[in-house]
Amino acid sequence: MSLVLPNNVTPHHLASTSSTNDVAKELAKDGAAHLTLVYADQQTAGRGRMARPWQSPPGNLYMSLILRPDPNWPALPTLSHMTSLALCDAIAPLIRPQTNKRIEIKWPNDVLINGAKLSGILIEQSEGAIIVGVGMNINHHPDDLPYPATDLQAEGTGLDRDACLSKLVEAFVKRLKVWSQKGFPALREDYLKQAYRLTQEINVRTGTGEDRISGVYETVDEHGQMVLVLEGGGKRVISAGDVLAV
Repeated sequence: MSLVLPNNVTPHHLASTSSTNDVAKELAKDGAAHLTLVYADQQTAGRGRMARPWQSPPGNLYMSLILRPDPNWPALPTLSHMTSLALCDAIAPLIRPQTNKRIEIKWPNDVLINGAKLSGILIEQSEGAIIVGVGMNINHHPDDLPYPATDLQAEGTGLDRDACLSKLVEAFVKRLKVWSQKGFPALREDYLKQAYRLTQEINVRTGTGEDRISGVYETVDEHGQMVLVLEGGGKRVISAGDVLAV
């Protein structure tokens, strides 16, 4: 399938690059327009949150979108939550309902299928622009990670990279319109419907010197923060961290 994009999206394709986010940053410096799309067949130095490496062989999806924010946009942390919802929108029609596979978001933005990671999101700022990077496993996934991973082919979807990219960009543009005009509260209920381990006990590593915090995942507030109910009844609001297996 050939790439089909909304009219206001400008594509920039590369056979290979170190990182689509790095290319997008350079284009942003040169004045690239809002919704400029950078996508590559492979990356040689892909990365995720906290500079973790992201394996990027040919056959999967690697893209970055350049956004030119309006001063009235909501606070940026929930842009990653919105992006994860767009990913769910794009892949949900591809997963056959009779398989009973669960598409969920592991807070704040990892998209999982039946508990296995499908994609990662990295958002950076550069030269007055916001760079939204997405990596999604389509034809293969790494098997040497400390957590389970999957890809769309393994889940029986059979779509190629360009078809997935077309669906994802379309979904992103739709979600961005709602988020930019109404903020995360307008998307919060959709996010909670897809939240991984909501109402269940979880462990969260916050990165603030604590090894982990345990509690029941009660909700996500209007700012995208996780609310945990601690043993004894107290609550803890977490703005950044990693959800771990119990």
